[in-house]
Amino acid sequence: ISGGEAAPHCEWTWAFQGCSNLIQAPLLAGWDTVTSVGASFFSVTFKDCSSLVGLPSSFVFPQSITSVGAHFFNGTFIGSSNLKAFPEGFNLPQHVTLLPEAFAANMFYNCESLTSLPEGFNFPQKPTEASNYVAASMFNRCSSLTKLPAGFNLPQNLTLVSDCFADSMFESCT
Repeated sequence: ISGGEAAPHCEWTWAFQGCSNLIQAPLLAGWDTVTSVGASFFSVTFKDCSSLVGLPSSFVFPQSITSVGAHFFNGTFIGSSNLKAFPEGFNLPQHVTLLPEAFAANMFYNCESLTSLPEGFNFPQKPTEASNYVAASMFNRCSSLTKLPAGFNLPQNLTLVSDCFADSMFESCT
């Protein structure tokens, strides 16, 4: 993928959904120069991977991405109930300029073993506009989550926010 043509949709959508015996995610290689991805880039990729406990130390999302489609990380790890932590450097793309619908909605929903996120994990701070459900239920039912990284914050430059932006973001984080 050169990133020069129109970005395809659903690149990794459902790729490992329901792989209940998958213990570690594969490397995410060859995407480091891509600047634009379509809708549902990593949506529900590891849904219900109940044995997934971690990601390789080099597993990072492309930081060169500036443009994403709707449902970018929607439900990426939903139901990965044994996922405990992420490698250093794991982060949302920081150069995204617009937050489309359901950007990171349900991303960690029901990751009940997740205790923390790596230092530096944060929302992109450049966007001035955010669509519906951007962070809705992002950490819903992450009942073991005890700490967020220093400096973690929703985008601070927003001038337009649509419906349910962070609805139930931390619901049931007991």
